[in-house]
Amino acid sequence: MNEELLIRMTISMKSGLHCNDRLRLEEHVREYVQTSAGEKLHQAASALQILEGMRARIIHLYDGDYPPLLRELYDPPYLLAVIGELPPPDEPSVAVLGPERPSTGACISAWSFGLEAGYARTPVVSCCTGAWAAALQEGVRTAGGCLFQAVTGIPEDLPRWKGTEHADKTAESGGGLVMEITSDDVSHEARRNRLVCGLSRSVLLLEAAAGASILDAADEALDQGRDVTVHRRGISSPWGRGTKNLYESGAPAVSWLGDIHRLWGYDTDSTPRVRYHRTGDQAPPNRACRIRIGGMDGWFERIR
Repeated sequence: MNEELLIRMTISMKSGLHCNDRLRLEEHVREYVQTSAGEKLHQAASALQILEGMRARIIHLYDGDYPPLLRELYDPPYLLAVIGELPPPDEPSVAVLGPERPSTGACISAWSFGLEAGYARTPVVSCCTGAWAAALQEGVRTAGGCLFQAVTGIPEDLPRWKGTEHADKTAESGGGLVMEITSDDVSHEARRNRLVCGLSRSVLLLEAAAGASILDAADEALDQGRDVTVHRRGISSPWGRGTKNLYESGAPAVSWLGDIHRLWGYDTDSTPRVRYHRTGDQAPPNRACRIRIGGMDGWFERIR
């Protein structure tokens, strides 16, 4: 096993350190390893073995293929594990975030936005969990787009089935799974959302209740210099008071991908757009896909 990689993995799994602290530790690595006894090295070796089984590659902060947007952050991730690809550095990506318990409307918004981004070949960054995330994933993949998903923690935290099969499916579609390797006590949700926002140019919040933890991601994104937008359906949702507050504080409201393209200065005449139809509605002439998830049972029609 590569000794330098093992040392870096050990440092990465040491909690309570900023990235600069970890880099300084590399200068005194022998002393650190001696004082860590064998426990941390054993844990790091186990993590590397899991990642090798998942065909992941390890990227250090100073490696050439480290994402440039992440490197700009205060206290960027020290060590990443990547399965598949990273978001292309020369193409802007959209981060999409939603609540732990989304409404049916939030899932519809996620699926339709995923379809539009997939058709437009606009990279999408998100997380792996939640009904809204599943809807977003299906939308992007159905339209042949690229989805990049972020997780944080140590490999032992990932369920084996989710870490392998799900990652392989993501990679096969041209996307990737990006993991920040850390054992810090900070909320994994907060670290994950920070990573999602850091990999993107714009952030879209689908729906958030007042005081929801997902609103912290909006503050983090603003600190990172990202554009923060909210979905119009989330503003009118009974569970979207937090989304509405963001809108009233100045966050632009979007209803489709073209609204974000317009913020980027793009010509939106050719931006794809879809419309949702319930099963009971008259069948549209052009069915993009049939959906059945949560309370949704209908289809999407591509209207441009």
